[in-house]
Amino acid sequence: MSKLDQAIAEKNIVGLQNLLKAYLTGDPTDSNATIKQSLEKIRVSGIDIWKKHDGKILNTSSKESWDEDYFVDLQVDLRMNFSKERFLHMLEVGKKVYGITVKQTVAGSTYASRPSTKIVYTQSAESGKKNSALLWGAVAVGAVILMAIVFKMINSNK
Repeated sequence: MSKLDQAIAEKNIVGLQNLLKAYLTGDPTDSNATIKQSLEKIRVSGIDIWKKHDGKILNTSSKESWDEDYFVDLQVDLRMNFSKERFLHMLEVGKKVYGITVKQTVAGSTYASRPSTKIVYTQSAESGKKNSALLWGAVAVGAVILMAIVFKMINSNK
């Protein structure tokens, strides 16, 4: 049984949210559709994993300003408010920032009235490096948070 299936069986909302956050961090472009399939499994199970959106404005209109820093800011906000709006926006941002570039080539002669179009999808080595850096950044942030919690627990026991 996968972790996702187990969390669904246990109706473990926090576990499901954490899995989705991990999937998004590990593959912000959802290149293998793991996130999409997981969201569908959760939806079919009838478990409501979403919190009400906190009202923070999401930058949906200015895609040119979407970058790695904006994606990380959204990750931090998602930890505090796991809203459907923010999560789905992060998928869009992740696809743009870390995603697939589309090259368009026209087949046939230049005189054709309706040339056929072939779309070629490529993923650059640069985006792979960005994914790796993002993952290590998330691990580092998690380690710092864990250290702070442990330190606070030690100090409270004195």
